[in-house]
This record gives sequence, structure tokens and C-alpha cells, in this order.
Amino acid sequence: MAEEAVQHVFIKYASIGKTGITLTNASLDGSKFAKLCRESKLVAGALTAMDVEGIFLRVTKGTSRINYEGSLPALQDTAD
Repeated sequence: MAEEAVQHVFIKYASIGKTGITLTNASLDGSKFAKLCRESKLVAGALTAMDVEGIFLRVTKGTSRINYEGSLPALQDTAD
């Protein structure tokens, strides 16, 4: 159940400005990942927008997009 909720949120943010997005073709760029973190209240207190950007860049290894599987370590890093 919890993973389905995370998948739903990921697809919601991947679908911004797009149609026909499913989990298999969903991906986020850095700004959508930051928006997900900000609106999910992950960016607060000690975690800053710059931290989120750094996490995204580290997990994507310089690519511009992240898929669902790749987002899981990034989301875990925001929680640590």
C-alpha cells in the first residue's frame, strides 16, 4: 500500500505538463524532483533546496532525468 502511494505521487509529478504517463515511462527532471520534495514537506528544517539539488545530481550521476527506481535512493537520502 505504501509503495503504491509513492508510485502515485511520482507519476503525479512526472505527469506535470504531459499526458499518457505511466510508471514505466515516468521520469522527473531536477525541478520536478525539487517540487515533489518541497510540496511533500521534505524540504524543511535542516534539508534545503540546495541539498535536494545535490542529492538529485549525485543519484542521477549528471543525467538530466530520474525514473521511479532511481528516485527511491534519492527520496531515502532526503529522509536521512
